[in-house]
Amino acid sequence: MSVAGAARAWRLSAAILLVIAGCSAPPETVTLPTRPPVPDGWIEIEMGTVQVAVPAEWGPDIGSAPGSILVSALIPPGADSVGVAAAGPRGERQPEPPLTDERLTEFLLTWGAGRKPEVYSSSIVLLPAGRAVAIRATYMPGTPDSTEVHVYGIPTAVGVAVIQIIVDTDLLDRYESAMELIPQLFRFGFAESR
Repeated sequence: MSVAGAARAWRLSAAILLVIAGCSAPPETVTLPTRPPVPDGWIEIEMGTVQVAVPAEWGPDIGSAPGSILVSALIPPGADSVGVAAAGPRGERQPEPPLTDERLTEFLLTWGAGRKPEVYSSSIVLLPAGRAVAIRATYMPGTPDSTEVHVYGIPTAVGVAVIQIIVDTDLLDRYESAMELIPQLFRFGFAESR
């Protein structure tokens, strides 16, 4: 074998070893952000192993189902609505496996409303509760009934935990920071580990 042929064979062998080593490398460890403190003037709502925190004026109507929380309020002066729905990973409505990011996105697009929004974007975010697929959507844009919806799905070994924040578009400027903070405060499964 010539020197050039030996060099090509060595490079090919080295490339194969790098591919094999890369395939057998342990998964990368991700450090999740720390859960921020609940702001003054907010309330924490706990149902079973699911917990959310919302501005106090959001909490007049609080409901629950097994493993989930529903919070809604009408905000004066125009009586526009805000709300939060949260469910732990053992909730009744779960996506079919295998749970890829794409499949989870499709599941989240219809999770609360039952239909896809007219406008949306999706991304992967790190929340204190885990790695999440995040959807930011607008239903009925440009109409008096326009609604902004942010929904986050956190896959676990037993299912998907979901938190959804809904704000009438007229209230978006007032509650945009709350819409960012609520998913950071979302917890599930914490009662089992106390």
